[in-house]
Amino acid sequence: MKRFTTIALLFFSNIILCQNEVKENLVTFNTKEKNQKIITFYKNYEIENKSYLLEADNITSKEFVKCKWIKLLSAKDILYFSDLLKYIEPGSKVENNLFTIKHKKNKIIIKVNNSKCTSEHKMYYFQESCKRELTFVILPSEIQDIISALYLSAKNKNLVSK
Repeated sequence: MKRFTTIALLFFSNIILCQNEVKENLVTFNTKEKNQKIITFYKNYEIENKSYLLEADNITSKEFVKCKWIKLLSAKDILYFSDLLKYIEPGSKVENNLFTIKHKKNKIIIKVNNSKCTSEHKMYYFQESCKRELTFVILPSEIQDIISALYLSAKNKNLVSK
């Protein structure tokens, strides 16, 4: 019986370890706004599914509660986002089901559609759940670094697997 439990323990612990997600950090940057955020794009390696993650955390202060956002994206979504950033004209606005991007006053405002805060904290007097969508501001000088990191990763077909 001891031999069986030892083998079962080793077998199940191996299965649990194999199910871990492996994330590769592609690009991380801080936003330039009053409510600063740390934005990170990851390449997410799972056993069968290779996708991308957009994770964001705002920096906690007296005026702002800590929020966290996670958005799952495909390689096509990353390429499309990179193209939108690359070709956006000053004074223009681009909307689609994933992103809303505005270029005004030497700033690029990006709103990630259908992204809700995942921190599970309560807001306001009646203790409603936080439902903030991710919105952040980047400068045109930062675009090239972001685009190159995302574009190279999404175009790379030789994905490393475990």
